[in-house]
Amino acid sequence: MRPCDLPWLPRALQVLDLRSTDRLLLCLPGHAEVAKAVAIALGSKGELTVLEPRRVVAEAIAAAQPDAEVVAMDVAGNHHFGDFDALLLVPFAPPARPAAEWARFVARNLRPGGRFAVDLPAEDPWPDLAAAAATAQLPATVALRSALRGVSESDLGSALKSAGLRRVDALLGTHLVAFASPFEAAELIGDALRLAESERLQIGSALAHRCQATAAVELRVLRCAFAGMR
Repeated sequence: MRPCDLPWLPRALQVLDLRSTDRLLLCLPGHAEVAKAVAIALGSKGELTVLEPRRVVAEAIAAAQPDAEVVAMDVAGNHHFGDFDALLLVPFAPPARPAAEWARFVARNLRPGGRFAVDLPAEDPWPDLAAAAATAQLPATVALRSALRGVSESDLGSALKSAGLRRVDALLGTHLVAFASPFEAAELIGDALRLAESERLQIGSALAHRCQATAAVELRVLRCAFAGMR
């Protein structure tokens, strides 16, 4: 499974309601395929700016989307890149930071009336993965929990409203995601977190044991998602 196939991206694009001439800021896509899916949704008349901290990914996005402005930079609350019509923030495994910092960034980079969709991992975003790793006593258990951990829904919602954003509505945060096998899920996690091949294999084996399956599995993924406007 590719990151662009995960359910929260198409849902976020739907609620963002992109217009053909929008200036869109895409934050932390993490993969060139995600940026491609967003560019297609935006259309050729829109203007796409992408923030991607991983230089190798930023270069891949720039090569695949030559009309987009790609900045190899992370998100920070005090950064201002422009007054955009729309802002999309859907990282797979973002750097840990307080909800208020995410909210300040959104508020600083939208024009008045601009729209946003923010979808971050929840506090325990991959409970099946975390339980499998803990049960198997994998060395990577603590690192997995730390790297994948996000924010609480109440903290994020309050922070967005406190930042002056309006019509802040919570979106569905629970997803049941189908994978061809536990090892496909482990590869997706491993790619996002840049884990060694041996760690990916350990994670896949632990998931297979927990799910009692080496073929198709469905895993719970928990996210904190909101949409609104400035």
